Amino acid sequence: MSVQCLFLRLVLQGVSLRGVPRVLAIVTEALDWELPIPHWTTGRLWLLRLGHALLTMALEQAEDWAWIIDHSVQIGKDKCLVILGIRLSKLPERGACLRHTDMHLIALVPRESWTRQEVDQELEAASKRTGIHASSWTITASILRAG
Repeated sequence: MSVQCLFLRLVLQGVSLRGVPRVLAIVTEALDWELPIPHWTTGRLWLLRLGHALLTMALEQAEDWAWIIDHSVQIGKDKCLVILGIRLSKLPERGACLRHTDMHLIALVPRESWTRQEVDQELEAASKRTGIHASSWTITASILRAG
C-alpha cells in the first residue's frame, strides 16, 4: 500500500491532517517499515487534488439523475452552492440508507451572494455534466431562488 493510500485512508477514518504523519510514524516504527513520512501539507495537497478530480471528472449522461441542491453552506463570507447527484437507477435497495459514497459531487461553487441569473448559470452547467434537461430542474431552481 502506498503512503498516499495510507494517508487518505487515515483522513477518511477521522484522523486530522496534522495527526496522520504521527500515526504513520507510529505504524511504520511498529511494523519496521522503511517508508518516508509525508508532511501534513503534502496530505492536504493530495486531498485538494482528489477534490479537483471529483469536481472535473466526466459523469454519465442520463435522464435519471436526482439532485440534492443546497446553498446554505457558508464558509467565511461566501455561501456555497452545492449540488449532489445520484442516478435513480443506482439508488440503494429499499430499506437501505443513502450514503455519501452513493452520491456524486456535481458542483461546489462559492460566492459572496447569489442572484437568480447566477443560480441559473450554475444549474445549466450542472445539467450539461449530467445530461438532465432544463425542464427537470426548473421547479427546484424556483424553490432555491425563493429561499
